[in-house]
Amino acid sequence: MFTIVTSSRDPAGVSIKEALSKLNIHENIFTTDTEIVNANVSDLASEYFIFASMHRAKESRKTLSVHLPGNWDNAELGGKARQLCNASAHLMKIAFLELNEIASRAKVPYEVTLEATHHGPLVNRPCFFIEMGPSEDEWKDKAAASVVAKTIFRTVERFRNISDEEEKWRVALGIGGNHYCSSFNKIELEEDFALSHICAKYTLKSLNEEMLKQAIERTEERVEFVLLDWKGLGEQKERVLKLLDELNIVYEKV
Repeated sequence: MFTIVTSSRDPAGVSIKEALSKLNIHENIFTTDTEIVNANVSDLASEYFIFASMHRAKESRKTLSVHLPGNWDNAELGGKARQLCNASAHLMKIAFLELNEIASRAKVPYEVTLEATHHGPLVNRPCFFIEMGPSEDEWKDKAAASVVAKTIFRTVERFRNISDEEEKWRVALGIGGNHYCSSFNKIELEEDFALSHICAKYTLKSLNEEMLKQAIERTEERVEFVLLDWKGLGEQKERVLKLLDELNIVYEKV
């Protein structure tokens, strides 16, 4: 069972909820009156959660994105410090594939991207965020909202009927690179990898044994190894490699 979460304070969430109402979707839609990064869904009887919300950024590029929630460091936007949400790498990959396909077919002028794990709320069941932005014009864009709504619909249906071939995707964590995962986007889209939590370069100082184990343990599927954005590890490269070696975690460079 899926629950789609929106916020009455989130104009993009309002737009997406309106677009969902035009589809024959049978999932529960829960609307919170708080900021979505502070939404409390702990009492809801659901196996999976999809948070539909606005994307904010300093850059002006039109963006449709998916990412996992959680905080590698301090909880500046909801959730709890150094706590990651439960995740399904298969669900994330399906959402990213569907978002790319539906956005391309609709010919909306948006960049489709993964984002590194960030912000709240803290959820103990698999979940992900799907967002559109970065400004009010995009939050109220009915065409973009329709793309997101259709992506949610298709993602749920496809995940429920996941194929044997898809079940064989290689599940990995992503470490390094920028927030918009420029090195991981193509891999997630074109190769047989399914990414769970991603720790970007700017949060690598917070990556330690505890956080790495947490990312693995809170992934629904078995995490087989780590993908390293080799050029995006910066001055943390040697420390990250030592950490992976000490924990006997297999890694591949990308």
